[in-house]
Amino acid sequence: MAESRKLSDAHLNLVSPTELIFHTTSSMTDSPIDIQSTKERGTAPYKAFEVRANIYLIDFNKPNYEEQVSLVASLSTGQVLGGISGFHDIKEGCKRTWTSFSDASIDGYADVTPFAPTAHLISKHILYRYVPRDGTSTSTQIRRRLLGTA
Repeated sequence: MAESRKLSDAHLNLVSPTELIFHTTSSMTDSPIDIQSTKERGTAPYKAFEVRANIYLIDFNKPNYEEQVSLVASLSTGQVLGGISGFHDIKEGCKRTWTSFSDASIDGYADVTPFAPTAHLISKHILYRYVPRDGTSTSTQIRRRLLGTA
C-alpha cells in the first residue's frame, strides 16, 4: 500500500480523556507533536496510509521512549483510535512487548463516539515485519488483508 500525501499540511488536534496531542503534518517527513499532559514536544518522521476513504493509519516512532505510535483516524467522523507499543525488560535480559490502546477524537467534530466493538477482525491475519531502527526499537507493517482489502 502506497503512502498517502493527503495529510500534508493538515492540522489535527487529537483529544483523549488523559491528554491532548497537537499533531500538525506540515510535511511527509516531520510531524510536530505536543502532548499537553506531560509537556512533551518533539518531531517524529511518520507514515500515513489512506486505508479507506477518509480513514488514515498514521505510524510514527518515539525513539527517546522506545515506543511506536499507531493512530487510526477517521476524517469523516472525527474518531481516532491510538495504540502505543513498547518493551518491558524482564529477567535475564529478555524483553516482552506491550501495547496500550486509547480512544480519542479530532477536536472540532461534534458528538464523536468511540469506535464500536466489532467481531469483524476475528480470523483475520496480521503479518508483522520487524525492522530495526537505531538498533533498539521496531516498527510494524500491517498488511491490507487485516482491513479486508487484500
